[in-house]
Amino acid sequence: MINQTITLTKDTYTVLSALGEGGQASIWKVRRHRDHREFALKSILISTVNKKGHPSFINNKAVTDNCRRANTEIEFLRALANNRKVFIVPCLDYGVMKNERYGDLPTWVMPLYPETLESKMPPYPEGKSLPDFQHCLNWMKQAATALHATHSTYHNKKVFVHRDVKASNMMLTEDQEIRLIDFGIVHETQLNHETKTYSHSPASAAPEQILASSRDQEKGYYSMGTYSDIYALGTVLYRLFTGQHTDAQFLLNNKDTLASHIEKLKEDQVGLIGKVGGLSDDEYKTLYYEVQSRLEDNSTVHNDTLISSVTLNSARQGLPNPQHAAESSADFIRDLLHKAYQKRPTAQDIIQWCNSLQATLSPTLDTLQLTSPQQTLMLGQALQLTLTMEGKGLPANPDWIEFSVNGKPLTNTTYHLQNTNAHYGLIITPKAQWLIHYPASNEAKTLRFLAEASIGGTRYHDSISITFSPSADDLWDQGQYQQALINELRPEWLDQRLDTCHDLEKAFQYRALLETLKQSHPDQTNRLDLYLTKLRERFEQPPSPKKPLKTIIVSLILIIISLSSWFLWQKTPSQQHSIPQLQTDLNGTEEKNQRIAWKQLNRLSQSEHSQAAQTVLDDFTKTSLALIKSQRQQSQQQAIPRLQLMAQSDNKTAMIALADYYYAQSIATHWGKAWQWYHDAEAKNKQESLEKTANALLHNKTSDPKQRQLAYQVVEKSARSEPAGDAAQQWMEYRYRTGDGVDIDLDVAQQWQAIYNGKQ
Repeated sequence: MINQTITLTKDTYTVLSALGEGGQASIWKVRRHRDHREFALKSILISTVNKKGHPSFINNKAVTDNCRRANTEIEFLRALANNRKVFIVPCLDYGVMKNERYGDLPTWVMPLYPETLESKMPPYPEGKSLPDFQHCLNWMKQAATALHATHSTYHNKKVFVHRDVKASNMMLTEDQEIRLIDFGIVHETQLNHETKTYSHSPASAAPEQILASSRDQEKGYYSMGTYSDIYALGTVLYRLFTGQHTDAQFLLNNKDTLASHIEKLKEDQVGLIGKVGGLSDDEYKTLYYEVQSRLEDNSTVHNDTLISSVTLNSARQGLPNPQHAAESSADFIRDLLHKAYQKRPTAQDIIQWCNSLQATLSPTLDTLQLTSPQQTLMLGQALQLTLTMEGKGLPANPDWIEFSVNGKPLTNTTYHLQNTNAHYGLIITPKAQWLIHYPASNEAKTLRFLAEASIGGTRYHDSISITFSPSADDLWDQGQYQQALINELRPEWLDQRLDTCHDLEKAFQYRALLETLKQSHPDQTNRLDLYLTKLRERFEQPPSPKKPLKTIIVSLILIIISLSSWFLWQKTPSQQHSIPQLQTDLNGTEEKNQRIAWKQLNRLSQSEHSQAAQTVLDDFTKTSLALIKSQRQQSQQQAIPRLQLMAQSDNKTAMIALADYYYAQSIATHWGKAWQWYHDAEAKNKQESLEKTANALLHNKTSDPKQRQLAYQVVEKSARSEPAGDAAQQWMEYRYRTGDGVDIDLDVAQQWQAIYNGKQ
């Protein structure tokens, strides 16, 4: 063919020399006539040279099969929208080349590349250093981008698998960018939605491409998938770093493996592929140390990019990014070679991981913030904090963050990365949250938590103080008997208060206390009724003949109290006489009587006789707030209608208490209520904090569906209250368009989009 002139669709070329040949095609260097630039031309292989050096023509059937594959390759390359961005060799020109023996042979033209990735494999020529880590990472990302484009290309509802991914098929441009070539055996495959693999004949397939399937085995068909390309890329990367093949690859390359594998598939639908693959412990260690060595030599990793703890003790001194990156790289490449093909990452996963790892080499931290939904707690109660971080390239373990409480390092605390925003030890989202679980403690009434970190010599920190309420014993010692008994109902304390009832006034106060306790401890109603009976018996027992004088004195006291009560009733019949009954109704369970008592007591509190009414209201408020902060679910449920009654009178403290309660509940239907109460109470900071939490949950596509439901409650409340153009309205459009937790409803989605655009 040398010096032959070939005219294709766009241009005419002269063949200069042979560049090489494979099992199906031959490659030639050609010169384009119009500008004398040199390119590579790929044509169908029609002859080979035998051992004696004589040419031997290929049979017609083989040439026909090769022509079919060549046409598939040309059609595939022409279908790609942008060859450069997807790092796949472009088809610059195409057509047919006339041949007297075989007729029209498909031919196409590509750029002439100086070398392949094979030239970068260890051992490297003397005097030249191995490619640094950044180059290897770029090649990995570019190869994954090419495979993603391949696996995402559809034709007649079929997708493509390359099936021949290897270093010699990855050309390198002058700018050291990869161009994936040789799509000669690219296979259009019909997706089996049950197994997520593809059926095909095992002809022209490597052993690792033939996977187990329950379909068509009797016909000799087995499943193939995009994961076979992923496995092949994993072998390229392992060799790029170590200069070696894995033991599993040696086995798969054995000429007898294919037959053995297919035979084993008939027996157990696992075959050899279920028994080879992955990395041994020694292979993993070799990979880890080779990657770490490249990273340490990487000129892009400087001291100012290192992430470290702010403490200088030897156990936690400076955790440089190369350590995290090497471990993440070894883990990820090991999964590319996983024995179970279903567990291998996709090409898109590889791209995402590469982006995260590149960010790790130049990390940034924009926000470090400690928050807690629990602002006040009882001593002895466990605590949960949230550490929110915004930045990039952050390790997904807590070793680089120093936590302390009241100036002492935290040693007995557990950490959890919320919503699993991590990928192979790297945080993959710009915003991530750590949950910090601090155990119960009785050491201090106020705890100041501090989080500190250092990146490139810059310190970041945030703190939060949590106030613990006194224990029941402390409250009792301080004389706060009612609050102590609400927290913990002790018989000995009830007996002590009963012993103080020496007159009717004390008895009335004790009776009111017991009625209040029945609301906070509904499961102890029988016990409390027993104390009411004891109280009644104390003041209603018959006169004793042995103590006539005492009986007379008591009777006189009762007469005096009765006369006093009658006199007061005559003076203010609508006020003084009604307050005890109003207090009973207010602390009762009948909602209608409770509302009436609340209104009347508030009216009375504004009159000249306001002290008694205000005292009842203050006690009611204190009791309600204490109930909602109790750890007893029954007490909290009892507090809700009481706080709602207060909130309806524009009591912002009650609104915030309700919102805090609903926010702390991990049950569907609660976060929307929390947002509404924060909004009504004008608690902007808490409202914005809840919105940020909801937004972070929705951005993380792996978040728990129940948590996403809670987040959407907040988003919908915000979307309905904000003017057009708010991001919450776009979230609602996304939810109904994609069916995120609801049935897809494009009409509703369009309505939300219209609201966002300001049309409604």
